[in-house]
Amino acid sequence: MLDIVINTGISGDRMTGLLKDAEWRVYRFQPQVVSLMMGMNDCVAGPDGRALYRTGLESFLQETQKRNSLLLLNSPNPIYSLDATKERRNDLLAYVDILRKFAEEKKLPLVDHYRHWSETRKDTYELLYLLSDGSIHPNQYGHSEMANLLFRKLGIFDPATSRTCRMFVP
Repeated sequence: MLDIVINTGISGDRMTGLLKDAEWRVYRFQPQVVSLMMGMNDCVAGPDGRALYRTGLESFLQETQKRNSLLLLNSPNPIYSLDATKERRNDLLAYVDILRKFAEEKKLPLVDHYRHWSETRKDTYELLYLLSDGSIHPNQYGHSEMANLLFRKLGIFDPATSRTCRMFVP
């Protein structure tokens, strides 16, 4: 009940932007845990940006550890689109795989939203129930689904006592 969550995400941002502003956006709050979800916008760089993304993850981890914070990784969600939005992000799964390998190598916890949504949302319509704009961004149901998976991963999912864990997700 006394935990505080501060969201410093910026729409359209990439690892390079986060690293540049990390002192202001993250470390000034002296967090015990930093929950990171990056890659959705990084993947627009395609195969040429993969190494930079991986290097950015490494730099962020080093700085987070130096400040005695724990790093919790979150993969982005899958996307759906019939337009150029999806084409621009054709490399998303490769970036998710980079994040998965990074988590495994560094023995970091990973909440794999991409895998969970891919395994539980078997058709387009089921995926669209979770997206606000029909392509990338989670809506209220998508965010509830993400929260529930996070709570399960952390071992704190409890629909009997938590109203958050009882929120409807189609």
